[in-house]
Amino acid sequence: MIDPQELIATCSRLVPQAAIPPSSEADMRRAISTAYYAVFLTLAASNADRRPTAV
Repeated sequence: MIDPQELIATCSRLVPQAAIPPSSEADMRRAISTAYYAVFLTLAASNADRRPTAV
């Protein structure tokens, strides 16, 4: 499984915090998309670990 922390590290490489000159628009878009995917994987993993409760 892909490690969400590795995806966040990729975002940091694509768009450094003190980027001068600023990163390209393509890098910014890729970083945002990657960050959303990392959040999705984290939420999916946390929900997959839960057992459904009987109603």
